[in-house]
Amino acid sequence: KGAVGPVARICEEIGLPDDADVLYRRLWEENKDTRPEAGLVVAAYHGRRGRTTEALELCGALRKRVQPVLVGDVA
Repeated sequence: KGAVGPVARICEEIGLPDDADVLYRRLWEENKDTRPEAGLVVAAYHGRRGRTTEALELCGALRKRVQPVLVGDVA
């Protein structure tokens, strides 16, 4: 379970964006109730992939559940 994030990052780094996307979303799903800041990992990934609208929408959805400074850093 704890390896999902690192494996997603490796997939991203070696050019497997679809696999990375699935894994980042899985990380978010597994943690959204207990660690909502995990959604910022997905938002940051979207930003790196040029999916700015999706990234900002997720940041907006998280702003009431996550420290504003963390949301601001990703946004």
